[in-house]
Amino acid sequence: IAVHAPAAGSTVSVAAAGGTVTPLVLEGYQTLRGDTPTGANRPIINAGANVLTFGLLWDVYNLIITSSGTSTLIQNSNCKAVNCKVINTSESANRNAINFSNGNGGLVFNCEAISYRGVALLNTASGSAQRGAVVGCYLHDSNVGLSFGSGGSNGIGTVFGNIIADNVTKAIDIATGYTSQYLAIVGNTF
Repeated sequence: IAVHAPAAGSTVSVAAAGGTVTPLVLEGYQTLRGDTPTGANRPIINAGANVLTFGLLWDVYNLIITSSGTSTLIQNSNCKAVNCKVINTSESANRNAINFSNGNGGLVFNCEAISYRGVALLNTASGSAQRGAVVGCYLHDSNVGLSFGSGGSNGIGTVFGNIIADNVTKAIDIATGYTSQYLAIVGNTF
């Protein structure tokens, strides 16, 4: 699926699984499919006050996504967000740019996330859920840059090579209850 500068008038929820093994891809392009735009050349999805939610096995590439909803982009198990800029423009407290909390695994790679009054990237998968990886991202100008929720067991998460800067309250917020979880935070700039 290729996207070129749409505007959403209501909440977009792709609740169905993208695939069983191979994910479905929502990919932005500038002129030709596969040209991997960067910066302002990426297509924009303006969700207004709505949320863009994906089910299992959906990958999102090369987009700018904005909204003022409770979250701008919600990803489920085994999803990827790559080369995206995600902004939550709400002036209400506790809003999220990327909500990476609905299940196992997944990857947020080379993305920029901003939430004016909330969390740039929220990851609260619990129980035995794998917390996935946040790699090479720029999480900035939010109340909190990156937030991990509490508890569960055997959760594994990786935070590697990110820049987490200019956040109001905290760069990273890790809730209590990490008794048997693994959270590798390596090579980041705060």
